[in-house]
Amino acid sequence: MNKIQKRIAAPKPPIAKKGTISGHAALFNQKTELMPGVYEMIAPQAFRNTDFSQAKALFNHDPNKVLASVKAGTLKLTVDEIGLRYEFKMPNTSYGNDLLEMIRRGDIDQSSFAFTVTDEGYIPKRVSGKNINVVTEIDKLFDVSPVTYPAYEQTTVSARSKQKKIRTTLQEYELFILKQKALN
Repeated sequence: MNKIQKRIAAPKPPIAKKGTISGHAALFNQKTELMPGVYEMIAPQAFRNTDFSQAKALFNHDPNKVLASVKAGTLKLTVDEIGLRYEFKMPNTSYGNDLLEMIRRGDIDQSSFAFTVTDEGYIPKRVSGKNINVVTEIDKLFDVSPVTYPAYEQTTVSARSKQKKIRTTLQEYELFILKQKALN
């Protein structure tokens, strides 16, 4: 299945400090409804063999709004216990400065990612009476993006000072854990 797909999700907003944006573009074990009756969830092992080498940070998945890239060393991607985390310094461009301001104001507050799945990368499951496609193997990551409208409603993005970032990150993580416990 080599069709590029886009999904949006993160337990906490990408944070901006002195022009640095960070957040989670994908969250593990979070169910989302892609369209009526079609659900999806990203498994924790989904990024185990993913090709990140050409990944870029874009605004709204727009290839004309490049913010950073792995190849140039301006985009850092890591997989942690929450999901796929990204970090980059916002470029000093007109759209970069505009986006930074929109994130700080809260107008842009979610994230997304574009990817392809291997032929064996989906496992259909029945969870809580719903059919869910579990993504188990992502072949290639094309981009991570602060976005206006996400597929995964859990994603967020924000711009904050370092002190606010630490406090907010802890508060949002605690809220995320409480929500996880309530779902189980």
